[in-house]
Amino acid sequence: EQLQHYPFPAANKAIINALCLADCYLITPDCCETDMGHFIQQFTENCSHYSLIQLRIKSLQGNKLDALVKQCSEISERKGVSLLFNSALIKRMNSYTDVVGDGIHLNSYHLFDNDFIEQYRSQFPKAKLSASCHNKEEIQRANQLKLDFIVISPVQSTTTHPGQEALGWEKFKILCAAAQIPAYALGGLQLSDIAFSQSHGAQGIAAISGLWN
Repeated sequence: EQLQHYPFPAANKAIINALCLADCYLITPDCCETDMGHFIQQFTENCSHYSLIQLRIKSLQGNKLDALVKQCSEISERKGVSLLFNSALIKRMNSYTDVVGDGIHLNSYHLFDNDFIEQYRSQFPKAKLSASCHNKEEIQRANQLKLDFIVISPVQSTTTHPGQEALGWEKFKILCAAAQIPAYALGGLQLSDIAFSQSHGAQGIAAISGLWN
């Protein structure tokens, strides 16, 4: 827990990053306009249990989205939680320059958007960058960008992506081995799957319904 407070050679950065990453990466469910109060309450509770969270909101736009992001940023900062914003969310905000959290999680589209990534890194050089990956090409791209970590999915079938074929653990292990950065397993997983995912090369698990509250 203290490693981030000590000076190390630049070559050690990736090792320190991997050691300090949590074994759970919580991804929030969506939030609609009529449910913002309840969402904030649940988000606050979850900040007491998880130290790495991705804010992934699809239904809100403009001022409502800006307000929710601001509240979540303040809560996560107060709780000492590392909060990343989904890149699709960032694109829909009126302005993200004042509220940046701790970084951005790139979806598979923005993973290949050089202009977006370069602009963000130039504005926020110390921010984290992670990404969602589903195949070797996307993992190679993440390696090239030297991201902080990735999420590989779907390991198992999920209700959120019913038509998407699951990778299975053996294919996940192969993809995980191709990653030169920490990788989380995502897709139909629970807290009880952490050790099993780590035995297949993962940093830990990422989940929405399996972790939320």
